[in-house]
Amino acid sequence: MKFLIVLLLVLLPIKQMMAQTGPGGILSTGGTTALALWLDVNTNVSVSGINITSWTDLSGYGNNAVPPATINQPSRINNTLNGFPVARFDGTNTYLDAGNNASLSMTQWSFFLVGRVNTNKNYNYFFGKGNDAQENYEFLTYNNPFMHTPIYFTTTARSWLDTPNPTAAINAYSVWQYDYSAAGGRAIYLNGASIATDAENRTPQTNALTMWIGNERSTTGRVLNGDIAELIMYNSRVNSAQRIIIWNYLAAKYGLTLASNDLYTMDDPANGNYDFDVAGIGREDASNIQSSSRGTGLVWVQNASGLGNNKYLFWGHDNGTLPATNTTDVPAGVQARSQRVWRFQNIGNVGNFDLRIDLSGLGLITASDLRLLVDDNNDGVFSNDTPISGATLVSGNIYQFANVNPGRLSEKYF
Repeated sequence: MKFLIVLLLVLLPIKQMMAQTGPGGILSTGGTTALALWLDVNTNVSVSGINITSWTDLSGYGNNAVPPATINQPSRINNTLNGFPVARFDGTNTYLDAGNNASLSMTQWSFFLVGRVNTNKNYNYFFGKGNDAQENYEFLTYNNPFMHTPIYFTTTARSWLDTPNPTAAINAYSVWQYDYSAAGGRAIYLNGASIATDAENRTPQTNALTMWIGNERSTTGRVLNGDIAELIMYNSRVNSAQRIIIWNYLAAKYGLTLASNDLYTMDDPANGNYDFDVAGIGREDASNIQSSSRGTGLVWVQNASGLGNNKYLFWGHDNGTLPATNTTDVPAGVQARSQRVWRFQNIGNVGNFDLRIDLSGLGLITASDLRLLVDDNNDGVFSNDTPISGATLVSGNIYQFANVNPGRLSEKYF
């Protein structure tokens, strides 16, 4: 469904709040959660020409990735993947150093990466912390190619899990996930499908070496020949509902197809390409749940009354401009609406929920002036629809429409 937030004010730039502002709404930025590193080449990248001189970490921990020297600068290639840029590594000299912040020393993790490698070159190193003999963690293609995940443990032993030989998938842009915990072993996912697991249960040995992206320390010939669009690192293992939401966020954003759990379909061209700032709530079971999310956008959903097993709610928008400048396609009593349109998808019926909007930066706002406008008949026209009133100020610049009926919103425009 699409639904439109109608504001009777001109919208100014919106700053993020600290509630569930991580990828897809999973954990928060600000440097206080298990979201340890978040690199998105579309955001906060400094370039000289096309060469990346600094890649700012969005997690809040300050794990910014920088090239050690000019010769090591990868390139930012714009409009490569569903309109988004990628960081391109040349397979010879280019790599980045993300430092040695304590948040990057891990004994358990969930890593997500959107990228590809050129398999004409063996040994392509995506990222890792350590060296070839003492790896806290590493993620690289080996010589077949297959994904290789060595770990050096506190017992001074090493082990690794290799995937089957997914050459075609490695050549293509894909969504990768790599998990480890002593309680659950390793797990590697490709485009939402599990492709390799083990029962390893030892504790990884941390180290004082910096984390590298695109090259393995102390080993020649392993510089990445390929691209990275986004790299997300948690220093805890996300639950199964959270990983499904992150997969859908990444697949929608980059126009990729999931082999499993492709739940959010409002990003498809037939549904209008609502690819931007996708976030979600959901539940697999009582131990695997994400009940409150905002992500990178201004819409925040929580308190779903019927969030049972295998139920999800996703939302994304069309990247229209935020200012409320449309004065023609509005119902009577509404002065203007935003050009940006959102679409929700309700899977399994999560029940009524509270919808919050962050309007920081707008100055003085009166809650009674806000309306939620839903295209009830899905005809693409809002002037023949009934706006929803009743917004309340929660705190600061956060406003809420409480107890919203998902039947009014699902797969409609708003």
